[in-house]
Amino acid sequence: MTEHPTTNGETTATLTKLLSAVADPVRLRLASLIAHNGETCVCDLVDATGLTQTNVSRHLSLLRHAGLITGRKQGLWVYYSLNKPVTASQKQILSLVKKAIDSEPELRDDLDRLKTSC
Repeated sequence: MTEHPTTNGETTATLTKLLSAVADPVRLRLASLIAHNGETCVCDLVDATGLTQTNVSRHLSLLRHAGLITGRKQGLWVYYSLNKPVTASQKQILSLVKKAIDSEPELRDDLDRLKTSC
């Protein structure tokens, strides 16, 4: 696949990877929780979403490979946080991820569960 630069220097492949990462409902839920909570442990994301640890970790790995989040290991757990956006496209996508919680009841419910588990 040939990478074509966009107007701000990003490649279409990079932008497509980022958009694909947040297009999945589970990954959108996880990214939204991390966006609103800041650094968050996998164990708390499991509690908030009701998904298995394996499923959550797999989706977090895809978000990490897309460059959206970063992980920090502490003992048995990994804590994830959003990467600082570098490009205008990344800023816009992260803004949409953060705003999604305002219109999606499932995301608000996840956040409420996360806040009670932390």
